[in-house]
Order: sequence, then C-alpha cells, then structure tokens
Amino acid sequence: MSGFLRVKRDRLEKLLAHVEMGLVDPDIKDLLLQINKKCSDIATTSSCSGRLAIIYSDKGLRDKKAARILAKWHDPRECKIEACRYSMLGGDAWAIYWASLQPPILHAITGSLDSAESMVACASSAGLSRAGYKRFRAIGYHVEAGFHDKLHVMLPLSCDVLSLLCEELSLYKKKFYKFLECILETCVGQGEG
Repeated sequence: MSGFLRVKRDRLEKLLAHVEMGLVDPDIKDLLLQINKKCSDIATTSSCSGRLAIIYSDKGLRDKKAARILAKWHDPRECKIEACRYSMLGGDAWAIYWASLQPPILHAITGSLDSAESMVACASSAGLSRAGYKRFRAIGYHVEAGFHDKLHVMLPLSCDVLSLLCEELSLYKKKFYKFLECILETCVGQGEG
C-alpha cells in the first residue's frame, strides 16, 4: 500500500470516529464524508465551516490558556438569535470579553499535484481569499484553503454589531460550501477511494 493510501485510510477512520463522537462540524460533516469517500486522491485532515465565539478572560488578551469560550455558534441562524444576549456583558473590571469570528478552513492531503492544483482552483473560483499547497513528505501535497479575515471585537457590543458578525459568518459559509461542492464535482471521475 502506498504512503498516500495509508494516510487516506487512516484519515477516513479518524473522521468516522470523530463523527461518531460528535466532534465534526455538523454543517460540513456530510460534504467531508462525501469528499473522503468519492475523491480517491484527497484525504481531509481538519476543517471548520466557520464560527462565532464569545470569549472571556480575566488574564488579558495574551494569555490564551486562561481564556474561556462562553458560547459558540456554527449556524448563522442560531447565532443571530442567541448572540445578542452577550451584548451587555459586564462584571469584573479586569475581565475582558470579546467576540471572535473565525472563518472556514480546510486542510487536506492529496496524492498528486493535479489534485492539489484543482483544489486551489476550486477555492479561487468560490471566492476564498487564501489557498495554497506544499509538498507533504514523499506521499503527496498538503492543501490549505480558507480566508484571511479573522475578526476579534471587544465587548460590550451592541446587538447590531453581533448581528453583522453573524451575517459575515453566513457569507463565509456560502463561499465555503461552493468550494467543497466544486471539489466533489472535479473529482467525480476518480471513483471510490
């Protein structure tokens, strides 16, 4: 068995285990499973369809280990409904609250240069602002695709600002779904992996 096929098998097993444990982003779970099963030359390694998180820290912005996520949403509809209740956080004068909009990202390993270039072309045509690949050991190419725009906004915020962040999350997701669907369309002729 080639090195790439071994990596692909291991990644698919890990993905299936993570799906069972509920660790895979539900918004893209089905598309990731399809890509891994139908695209014989692609193995996804990690991904997220984007999320909005409300974060708290009483140790300042630089100590990420002390920060705590109070709430997070992958679904923009849920986000719009629930995020506004965090707009009036107060409390400890030393505490810091912020909203973090984390855009979608996908990491994958491909078995060929053609597949890596095809994924980057899909990212570009879908409107993702960042996509590239580099050699991954001797077995293939590591592809990363996503957006440059990670936003952090200090709280307290108005409900309007949080609603705008939820709308931005929705726009990111539309482009990301288009990217994932393009990957599926371009690898259909490859057969089962």
